[in-house]
Parts: sequence; C-alpha cells; structure tokens
Amino acid sequence: MKVRIYRFKECVSTQDIAKKLADDGAAEGTVVIADKMASGRGRLNRVWVADEGGLWFTIILRPKSLSNVQLVTLMAGVSVVEGIKKLYDVPLELKWPNDVLLNGRKLCGVLTEARISNNVIDYLLLGIGVNVNNELRGDLKHTAISLKSYLGHEVPINDLFIEILKCLEVLYESLQSGSLSYIVNLWKKYSTTLGRCVRVFTADGVVEGLAYDVGLDGSLVINVGRGVEKVYSGDVIHLTFGESKSCSDE
Repeated sequence: MKVRIYRFKECVSTQDIAKKLADDGAAEGTVVIADKMASGRGRLNRVWVADEGGLWFTIILRPKSLSNVQLVTLMAGVSVVEGIKKLYDVPLELKWPNDVLLNGRKLCGVLTEARISNNVIDYLLLGIGVNVNNELRGDLKHTAISLKSYLGHEVPINDLFIEILKCLEVLYESLQSGSLSYIVNLWKKYSTTLGRCVRVFTADGVVEGLAYDVGLDGSLVINVGRGVEKVYSGDVIHLTFGESKSCSDE
C-alpha cells in the first residue's frame, strides 16, 4: 500500500478532509494528519477532544470485500498497541470494539466510516486518535490518559506515527488476504473484555452477560444465560460478576 500524507497544523476534522479526498478519487493509503482538530469526533458523533500534542490521523482504505469490514476496527486497535510496544514497554489493553486502554483509562480511540454503493465499498475512512503529549482537560483526566503522563517524558510523535502505520500496513495486508483468524487472535491477546461480565448498549437494546469470544466477523460473542448472542456494535461497560444476573448464574 503506497502511502501519501497530507499534513495540517489545524483542521476541523481529519475525517472530513479524508472524505473529500476519497470522494475525489484519492488512492488507498492516503493519510490526513493534523496537529490539532477543532471538531474531532468519535463514535456515535461524540465529541473527541483533539488538542495539540496528540496523534490525530485518518487513512483512506478501499477494501476488496464487505465481509471483513467489521475487523478493520479491531485491526486498527492492534496496530496501535503493537506500534507503541515497539517503542515503549507499556501495559496496553484492548476494549471491544475500538478502545486502547492504559492503566484502565482510554489512550486511543478508533472511528471507521464507510461509503457503500450497491453492496460494494467505495472507501472506508479509518480515523485513529492517540493521546501522546497532549494535556488532558480536567473532565477527561479520570477516564483518559496520555503516553507522556504515563512515561513521564515527551514522546516523539512522528516516530510513533511511523510505527503505527507500519503495523497497520502489515495487518491490513493480512486482512485483505483473508487471514481473519490471525487478526482476531492478535486482538484477543490484548483483550481486557473477554472473560468479563459486560453490559452492551446497542441500537436494538441492552445485551448483558459473559463476553467469552470474538467471531471472525469481529462480533462480540456474549453468553446471556439463556443462550448466546452476537453483538456487532455498541457501547460496552465492564461489570463485576455480582452486577449481572447473567454472569452470576454461570
């Protein structure tokens, strides 16, 4: 995958710029990176605070198939974990579907947005935001963390960016070649969700039970006490076993 990088000191959103480039025919591997975003966003149109000092970028992908799109988010999380671990020994974990955690707090988030026409993917925008050297605002300090605050020193952002891109390229090639189990097993290696009692808020309601597997389609497989349910998207809350009847019955 040939990479072409567009750099901005500040922009409204790297996703918005990448969308315009993709609509205009930009090739797979086009990356938009910004020092700061005025209106960064996360999943479900939530605000993502993207102040200077963080790593904020979007890459345009043009997958060959619809069947493995769900795994792109998991692949991105693994890429961030392995990219950081090539440089620093930090205890990173992955929370399904799109969070990278450090000491139980959010270090990185992933956002995927796609344009699909007639069951064909025109493009997929993969947005990645990592708290690196940025100062977290007061209301985020209890739920988020930066690499700088954990390590106690500044982190070279370009070095980190390059390592994450390298990992992303390798894993994306594996995904395109059909090595789905390879991606899923790597994700499981770092998972903090599997084996835990979870409550998942989905568009269709709440699913609660023991998260015990991730499918080759990227779904979270949950034992709900009366059987098994597969969840493809939603907000996950990790519970103690006493907080859930489904888990207590195990």
